[in-house]
Amino acid sequence: MIRSFLPAATLLLAFVCAAGAELRASDDVKIEGKWVGQIPRPNHNYDAEFVFKVNGEKLTGTVKAAEIDNEFEIVDGKVKGDTISFKIGSASGTYSGKVVGDEINGKVTLTGGEFGNRTLPFTLKRAKD
Repeated sequence: MIRSFLPAATLLLAFVCAAGAELRASDDVKIEGKWVGQIPRPNHNYDAEFVFKVNGEKLTGTVKAAEIDNEFEIVDGKVKGDTISFKIGSASGTYSGKVVGDEINGKVTLTGGEFGNRTLPFTLKRAKD
C-alpha cells in the first residue's frame, strides 16, 4: 500500500511546488503605475502616458496622448501572470503584451475602421519618477 501511495504523493508534491512557483512569479510582476511609449497607428505614432491599475486579474487605468489634449479610459483590461490585454476607450484596436521588468512588449491588433485589419508592435517603458 505504501509503495503505491509514494508515487502519487511525489506527484502531488511536485504539482504543489510548481503551482507555488507560478504564483510567486506572477506576484513579482509589477504592472501598476505610469508607463510611457507610443500608441501606434499606420500613419502616425502618438507619444502617450499610460497609468495602469490592477485589481486581481482586472486591468484599468488611463491613457493620455501628448498631441491630443484628452485622457482615455483603459477598458476590457485583463492581467494573467505577466501578460496584459486592453482597449483604449472606444478606439479600434486590442492591445496585448508581456511585462518583462520595466518594459512591456506587445502588439495592437486593429480590425476594421479607417486602418483596415493589421497588427502593429508597441513598447512601453516604466516611467522614471
